Amino acid sequence: MKKALMLLTTLLLLSACASNSEYEGDYLDTTTSPEALNDNWIHDRRVTPFYPLEAASDKVTGCVLFSFIIDDAGRPRNIEVIDSYPKGVFEREATIALSKWRWKPLKSGSVQPVATTLQLGFNIDSVDDPITEKACAELGD
Repeated sequence: MKKALMLLTTLLLLSACASNSEYEGDYLDTTTSPEALNDNWIHDRRVTPFYPLEAASDKVTGCVLFSFIIDDAGRPRNIEVIDSYPKGVFEREATIALSKWRWKPLKSGSVQPVATTLQLGFNIDSVDDPITEKACAELGD
């Protein structure tokens, strides 16, 4: 049983590493102008992050701000957490979800890798939290 668990853990770690491999090519930096991203790419697939059970049961809301590169195949690479609120709660699940997102070129034959930023929010419908809203609005400032 221990060997099977060890093998499964190793496979999961390897697949996680492969999904966020480093991109080393040229890219257009759209981090200061998100509109430029929309000139090159459109979302093809979005994956909703899993809401951590403890955060959900405690009605904790928050957000995670990322920087990453959309490579020439439309996959996110070099995913980095820039900031998050609250710290240590949503980063893991948000990173897993973002690694599964895909984009497609806006114009066929025109593939320009881009560096961009994205904020993913974690909200519970019944919770209105102005402190979290303010903290998330200020991420990356």
